Amino acid sequence: MKLLKNISFFTAITILTSVVSFLLLPIMTKHLSTEDYGVLSIFNALIRFIVAFISLGSINVLMVSLINEKKEAFNLELRAFFQISLNNAFLFSFLIAIYIYFFDSFFGLPNWLSISTPLIALGITSFEAVSGITVFKNQHKEYAKIILSKFFIEILFSLLLIVGFGFNWIGRVSGVLLGLMASLIISYRYLKQQDFISFTLDKRTLNRLIKSGSPLILMNISIMVMNLSDRFFIEKMVGISDTGVYNVGAVIGGIELIIVNASIAVFRPMIYRYLKENKKSTQLQLINLILLITTFIGIYLFTDLIFYLLVDESFYEAKQYVLPISLGFLFWGVSNYYISYFIFYKKNKYNIAISLFSMVLNLILNYFLIKDYSTIGAAYATTITYFFMAIIIYIVSLKFNNYD
Repeated sequence: MKLLKNISFFTAITILTSVVSFLLLPIMTKHLSTEDYGVLSIFNALIRFIVAFISLGSINVLMVSLINEKKEAFNLELRAFFQISLNNAFLFSFLIAIYIYFFDSFFGLPNWLSISTPLIALGITSFEAVSGITVFKNQHKEYAKIILSKFFIEILFSLLLIVGFGFNWIGRVSGVLLGLMASLIISYRYLKQQDFISFTLDKRTLNRLIKSGSPLILMNISIMVMNLSDRFFIEKMVGISDTGVYNVGAVIGGIELIIVNASIAVFRPMIYRYLKENKKSTQLQLINLILLITTFIGIYLFTDLIFYLLVDESFYEAKQYVLPISLGFLFWGVSNYYISYFIFYKKNKYNIAISLFSMVLNLILNYFLIKDYSTIGAAYATTITYFFMAIIIYIVSLKFNNYD
């Protein structure tokens, strides 16, 4: 009961902070043009891509070390983690600058924003690492401070700059930066209070962290590709304005993804307990499926109302993208449940192989379906990719675990 209470607390805050884009939707679609929204869509997608790369998968190793290693050893790993992330952030900025030198722009973003994006990703990576530490240590108060400070300051200044001062997408980016800066200040104070700050860089620890984390990069990247690559395809093949409209549909369809992420945070520890005790988890599977389907039906029934209440008429074209995207995330919710079996039985090679296949499939589908059907093709690509991923994961999981 205590474990479930802890998970519920963290899950509730996660849901709250995950809906920031949804909460800002009425203001954003009213005060920003489709082009502005397109810039923000590419900016957010680029951030998530770089975050997936920047730590070389070492954040996953870091969390395990928090439990298994002594404090001194963990401090060295945390220092190495920050060094890896810092080095890669500057490397990405350098590579983007070279790309801009030869090709003038980077996916339609202003050059200054493109070059600084890896540094913003560095801040987000650091923020996620520190907030992850508080979760693993069950420190509710510290977690709430770090997460909610970013959430409220980001919303407050985004609204102030966009509505009060008439800024375009720059107001939203500035809100993100100010919220991130506030959370990083609190994060630094937390690390100092917990005596987690180390200025000693141990090269052996650095190399071990890279070696241990690198195999997980592909899985993280594949998820980012499947969730975000469609924006880049649309920007290049259709236009930045269409990217903005599509992103509105993705935000509303993403309600399904919010539920997926929140539910798996609650179910996964329960799944592990069932597997450890060699019990069948049929009831959990049924509850998870009912929750996913109920959410999808709710989105189907209330899409028109959501658009009427929250979205400006200039973005109404985005309605057609909502259901295919949410259906794709429903299939991802099914996949995510059975991935728990892979993790528990340490079958990460299956995760990597399936992730690679799904990523390649998604890229191919995005290209050809957008080419043939324009922007709606990206939504179809999401649905088809996650459908096949769910089927493959379910079939493969049967090979090493009988859970019916």
